[in-house]
Amino acid sequence: QQGEYAARMLNRRYDLTTTPPRLPDDPLDEFSLLRVWLLTRGLEEAPPFTFLNLGLLAYVGGGEALNQVKLGDVPIFNYAGEIAFALWKTVYLS
Repeated sequence: QQGEYAARMLNRRYDLTTTPPRLPDDPLDEFSLLRVWLLTRGLEEAPPFTFLNLGLLAYVGGGEALNQVKLGDVPIFNYAGEIAFALWKTVYLS
């Protein structure tokens, strides 16, 4: 997720040496469509990075696994053992 965020900021020509990243003052780029679009949306300063936690899924050996499925900060379900291994197997081996 962090790599995708950094790539998006670079593609939009934000200056990543500043905190928070801002659009540089470049007279040659002043009226580019991208710059005008970003400024119109109020994005002269880049939005902060936010991590979307989807949980974890780990095989621990012996036909057992651990899983914790989340959507943001909301836990959906937590399992350990054979049930978690069945879920792990369907996700990684199919």
